[in-house]
Amino acid sequence: MNKIDPEMLNILACPIDKHYPLESYFFTWVAADKVETGILFCSKCGRWYPIGNKVKTIPELYPDSLREREHEIEWFNNWRHLIPEKIKSWWVTE
Repeated sequence: MNKIDPEMLNILACPIDKHYPLESYFFTWVAADKVETGILFCSKCGRWYPIGNKVKTIPELYPDSLREREHEIEWFNNWRHLIPEKIKSWWVTE
């Protein structure tokens, strides 16, 4: 399975407000240059997008209407200890 190259994330923009580049935070790596899980954050609108939530290594840049909140809450809580405080403050999972 191919893993995502962090350099490729620089071309991604927020699907809501088109802001880029998104801030990237990586949690697990498969190799020194391949990300398996992490989170992307739009500093303009405060939305976050998981990497490796449903499909490992794939950033999930869904608009709000296509996001599965309950699944995202579970993912967010699993990685909470690695998610930066500024992202946690934008999104309440309770």
